[in-house]
Amino acid sequence: MSNDPYAAATDFQDYHEDGPPKTSVLAILSLVCSLICFIPGLSAIGSLLGVFGLIRISTSNGKIKGSGLAIAGIVIGVLVSLLWIGGAVALQQVSKGYVNMAQIMPDIDSGSYDSARGQLSSATRPFATDEAFEEFKAAYTADAGAFTGMPEGLWELLMTFGELGQAQDPNTIPERPYGNQQAPISGKFANGPRWIIIGINSGESNDAGTFRALDNVGVWASDGSIIWLVDPALVFSGTPSVLPQGDTDPADDESAGEEADPEGEG
Repeated sequence: MSNDPYAAATDFQDYHEDGPPKTSVLAILSLVCSLICFIPGLSAIGSLLGVFGLIRISTSNGKIKGSGLAIAGIVIGVLVSLLWIGGAVALQQVSKGYVNMAQIMPDIDSGSYDSARGQLSSATRPFATDEAFEEFKAAYTADAGAFTGMPEGLWELLMTFGELGQAQDPNTIPERPYGNQQAPISGKFANGPRWIIIGINSGESNDAGTFRALDNVGVWASDGSIIWLVDPALVFSGTPSVLPQGDTDPADDESAGEEADPEGEG
């Protein structure tokens, strides 16, 4: 059995390689299930399908549409589920797990860089220096404002979904270096909610063993680009394109010495 929590979403073949975008089956099922409110628990299933559908849509490279249906299914499902205590408890657990996938952001914001590194994959950690965290924090703060936290509870999570659905449609995420292992998580910033983009490593767990390790984390900027903690090209190549601050290439030192003392021989 696959350990991928999104494996159920990928079982639905919503699109083909060729042809126009198709409406997400998960998004349609989400809205239908949520509207059938007289069956206890069915609206909770509708909300779950909506969350998975939204993630599936955001990682389909524009081949699947229907984020509006998915968000509507989530919203209606939550409102109905509040009448059914069992459904409300289940949804609370789902939203908590969803938000916790981006727990690295509070660690970065608070300066707990060792804890943040503990959530990264072994391929990414060598590039996630304290300086890299500081530069990442400064870059997203300059664009989105200070990070103010993750959504708390189902209602706040759905409100951020609604705002983000209008400002930053997940269908138009500009960079997808991690393919189906890339997921958007809603986060709160001083200038309004933004999508926090995480690249998930399916082969490793974080140090705490609470979730899979992350290959990267980014914030979707207002100009449509993604501000990454680590340049994805560095992680994929495994070779830094720049040396750590303060270090120099020995070959450069030798070259510089020869230029400084061209008559040093003899």
